[in-house]
Amino acid sequence: MNPIVDVTKVNFNRNGRPILMDINWTVEFGQHWVIIGPNGSGKTSLLNMIAGYEWPSNGSITVLGHQFGKCFLPDVRKLIGWVGMSLQHKLMTHHRFRNAPLKDIVAAGDDAALAFYGEQPTSLKEKVATALNRVGLESSSQKPFSVLSQGEQKKTLIARALIHTPRILVLDEPCAGLDPITRLDFLNDLTALVEEPDGPAILHITHHIEDISPWTTHLLALKEGSVFYQGELENGVTSQIMSDLYERECTVTHSNGFYGLAVSSSSSDSSL
Repeated sequence: MNPIVDVTKVNFNRNGRPILMDINWTVEFGQHWVIIGPNGSGKTSLLNMIAGYEWPSNGSITVLGHQFGKCFLPDVRKLIGWVGMSLQHKLMTHHRFRNAPLKDIVAAGDDAALAFYGEQPTSLKEKVATALNRVGLESSSQKPFSVLSQGEQKKTLIARALIHTPRILVLDEPCAGLDPITRLDFLNDLTALVEEPDGPAILHITHHIEDISPWTTHLLALKEGSVFYQGELENGVTSQIMSDLYERECTVTHSNGFYGLAVSSSSSDSSL
């Protein structure tokens, strides 16, 4: 069986500046990865390449058996769902979209649009209902997007991404803007999606190890555009590795399936 993602010797330059260097990464079926690293380490750029929105300067990327450069990319993109802050911001800052009912926001995912207009055909209605049911929002389908809580908006974007039944779900800092309780509930709610027999592989970008869910199996840590660590989660989220990754003394704790991180003050900020 082909791996879900196979990244081989990938380099990525932007405006002559190296963003990613010699990246080798494989995601197998049954794995769910979290991607961490300091600002500017290349996390989102790497996932953008896997989704086909950026192109490597050299190296090869194969997703679900489709090698980029030798496949029809729009078809591959339909196999990848993406949830990120940029889409949520677009929906909230335009009055037409922010007041659109939830069912139309989700339906728009079928054509990768921001909102759906007109009467939905029966087949699309069924897909929308299934996607909303998967995230527990079936009773809110008529509500305007703008009246939803932050957590419900995140779930709406996941339902929108699930409309094509993707094999890969990319979560780009999905917990940004959530309070601690809503964050915990949101991460726990994803458990049902992970446990589905045909559920997607999840690739989760975050800046906070507190956002790592108990169902996460593997860790990819990037630093200055290179792979710093990749492998099983429990071997990677350690005080030593986090200290080396962020170049500051870190203490990692683990309780009830979730991680915590305490960071020491450096001499440079002790006077602040």
